This record gives sequence, structure tokens and C-alpha cells, in this order.
Amino acid sequence: MVEGNFDSVILDDELQIYVIADGIATQPGAEKASRIVTESIIDYYQYIDFSILSEEDVLKIIKDSIIAANSAIQNFIRENPKFTGMGSTLVYCVVIGEHVFVCNVGNSRVYLVTENTTILLTKDHTVFQLLHENKIGPLQVLEEVNGDRVLTQYIGQADFPTPYLSSSHFPKGYYLVICTDGLTNLITPEEIHDVVMNGFGGLQQKCDFLVHMAIKHGGFDNITISLVHHS
Repeated sequence: MVEGNFDSVILDDELQIYVIADGIATQPGAEKASRIVTESIIDYYQYIDFSILSEEDVLKIIKDSIIAANSAIQNFIRENPKFTGMGSTLVYCVVIGEHVFVCNVGNSRVYLVTENTTILLTKDHTVFQLLHENKIGPLQVLEEVNGDRVLTQYIGQADFPTPYLSSSHFPKGYYLVICTDGLTNLITPEEIHDVVMNGFGGLQQKCDFLVHMAIKHGGFDNITISLVHHS
């Protein structure tokens, strides 16, 4: 069980930007790292008018925001050397009309939940993903896991991370599930779909039930989830 909560969340309905960062628990300053990342992302968007931007412009802004967040961590480390090695995962969504832009660095995820299915909109930056893609072998995965090197990309690393970007149609009636690996390590996409589409109550109650399910399944990590409904 992880001691302390290293997740940071900013949900801005006015800007329609939804951000979750998960500080790396095995590194110093995990809670600080996640907070620096979320605040950096939101600050970056304060004066941007998405209504006048093309899809290409939005994707460039998202990439630039990742550079800004990574620089914020690196600057903090330079001023506070005892936090050398600190870092955080990041996942966030920008909703513009019936379109959603998604960015992730690390292993937090976004799912698009439709009437019939649950679609993963992110791609994990982990050694397990590399194994799945046949880019490394099982023995190398074991070496990396034993050395606490599960993540292959994170915010705060010395060289700028390469975010995974996607954009999708997000029509009315659909949901976005934005969450940390504390949920997805224990709950399947099918279970997520069942709770979101068939569960009792509103958005908060559905989130609470998913967290309860994850805890019941073992709950060994911080669990953070945000549910966005295009109503």
C-alpha cells in the first residue's frame, strides 16, 4: 500500500480542461511534483482562445504545455537539489465542442465510454507496453521492474518527454473517464463501462463506486478518477 496521496487534480469546467497528475512515489517530492505539473498546465491555458484555433494549433499548444510542465519540474529541482529525480505522470483532456484532445505522459489513462463500448484514448509509457509491442523481452522487463524503472516517460525527466496525443469525436451522451493506474491496475474496461452506463446515481456516485471496486480488489495504490459527461 502506498503511504500518502501523490495525485493532484484540476478540473476546470470553464476552460473545459481536466488534468490529473500522479507523483512518482519511489522518487523524492512526489506530492510536490504532481502539484507543480497540474498548476503549470492550467496556468498555460489561462489566456488561450480555442475558438480561433485549428486542430493542428491545439495539438501544438498541448505539446508546448508539456515542455512547460517539464521545465517547471526541472527548474524546481535546480533550486532544490534534494528533490533530484522527482517526477510525475500526467494525463489531461481539452474539450472543444464535440471534440476531445487527449494527452498523456506515463501510465494514467483516458477512456471514451460510448453506449456500446469503452475506448482507450491514451497509450501507456511503461516497460509492459514495450513488452506488449515486442520491443523488449521478459527478462529486460524484470530487470527494469526490479530497479523501479517501470515508466519509460514522465514529466520531470532530464530530456523532454514525448507525449502521446490523440483526438476523438466526443458527441453528446458520451463520457470521458480520466484516471490513474491505481484504478486501471484493478478494474477492467468492461467493468468501467458497466458502472458508467448502468450504475446508479450521478457522476460523483459513479466515481465513488469505481474507487470502492478498486479498493475491494486490492487497492494498493492511490486511486484518482474524474468522470466527464457531454450532456
